[in-house]
Amino acid sequence: MAMKERKFTRVKIDKKGVYEVNTLEGRAEVLNADILDVSPAGACIRTKRELGSGVVVRLKLELKDAAIPIPCIAEVVWSRPDNKSYRAGLQFLI
Repeated sequence: MAMKERKFTRVKIDKKGVYEVNTLEGRAEVLNADILDVSPAGACIRTKRELGSGVVVRLKLELKDAAIPIPCIAEVVWSRPDNKSYRAGLQFLI
């Protein structure tokens, strides 16, 4: 199967970040992530927890030219094992 061509170029940033996801009990859980790359449409992160496709997360991006972290809401498009962690592709919703 041919891969879909991306609309935007990804920029490697390799930064530490945090994301928030709701638990089954309805509580917000804040977890650490490595933000590997970013584009206007989404990001790729590495985390210790597997994220299911369709899960919505709140992500804080710390970019060098931004005075404060940029909050984003994103949906997990894919997730796969990566050594002792997981990589996830996120599509920005807002």
